[in-house]
Amino acid sequence: MRTRWLVPVLLTGVLLAGCDVSPEDGRPLVLGSPAMPVPAAVTPPPSEAADTGCLDPGVELSLSEVDGAMGLRAVGIQLRNCGTKPYVAYGYPLVDVLDADHRKLDVQVLVGTDNIQQVDTLKDTPVRVEVAPGEQIGAALLWRSTNAPGEGDFMLGAYLSVAPAEGQPRHTLPLNVDLGTTGKMGVGPWE
Repeated sequence: MRTRWLVPVLLTGVLLAGCDVSPEDGRPLVLGSPAMPVPAAVTPPPSEAADTGCLDPGVELSLSEVDGAMGLRAVGIQLRNCGTKPYVAYGYPLVDVLDADHRKLDVQVLVGTDNIQQVDTLKDTPVRVEVAPGEQIGAALLWRSTNAPGEGDFMLGAYLSVAPAEGQPRHTLPLNVDLGTTGKMGVGPWE
């Protein structure tokens, strides 16, 4: 159950699907134009290392590179079984966005990537996945970086706080999250 296929498939689907976008209420999205300023990347200080290593219940989380196209951003969340027993995943990772000072931002994380963008290669229905020691699985995280006047404050995160499931330890992972004024993300199930 290696996830080497997840990121290329996810990114291909995102790039191909980035052209036909409108929110559920039918209003057109206002995407950032090339003339709009792009926020500087937030780089965590060297002393702010990611939570690495094998945390209970024997898993390690990591992130793929962010891919962006036409204001749509996609990143893969990888879960590796670093324990000695099979790990069973079902459902969705729990995700929070943190600022550079590790404060939780007011970001709405929606269950399902279809809430952000419908991508045919991504599933939004969870299935039970058993991960053998040394194997890994993945989940997709999508958001839009738009800057619409009057739509809210511009949000920029520096970390993700991710738990594989309810009641399990959170991993803090550095990631530049340029949410713009949208204030929401969509997370897919483990697969």
